[in-house]
Amino acid sequence: MRRQLRRGVRRELRRRVYDRLRRRLRRAPEPAPRRLRAEARAVDTGLLAIAVGARIGLAIRRDRDRESRAGHSLAGRRDGPASRIGAISAPLLRVAGQQLGSPGQRLLGLRTLDARTGRRVALGPSLALAAMEIATTQLTRRVMLGARSSSPARVAAAVGVGLALSRLRTLAARRLISPVVVRAR
Repeated sequence: MRRQLRRGVRRELRRRVYDRLRRRLRRAPEPAPRRLRAEARAVDTGLLAIAVGARIGLAIRRDRDRESRAGHSLAGRRDGPASRIGAISAPLLRVAGQQLGSPGQRLLGLRTLDARTGRRVALGPSLALAAMEIATTQLTRRVMLGARSSSPARVAAAVGVGLALSRLRTLAARRLISPVVVRAR
């Protein structure tokens, strides 16, 4: 009697687990066609180029004003304002695109969902990934700037640190979210 009861409980648990998996697989969203995603990216790229171009133009004008006051050139710097702006704004724009939808996605009726759950991408993991990307980019830049004028061994170590940090960021991204762009219903 007890064995039959245990078998019945096991079967019921197994059935519930399989039902849950089937429902989750059914909920997985189907990605939007590539053409639509490419068109949305083209619209976003055009708008971003206009915005970044204006921002870089303002930064260059500000640097020229500083140069004229200081009496020397800042033009050859690799860590100038344009690279810092890009390194910080790109991850934040990606989070905004995931949460709100980019202008191109809104124009073409697309939205970003989490491929695992079929729901909107959670804000917390998106912000954590953006913070991690900004931190690794800035840390790699500082290590490389410090090693640039040093021995070849120190340069190789700096490159290794940069690669390790980018690999860590990639692994965290795969673990936390898996966004997919779908047609809005």
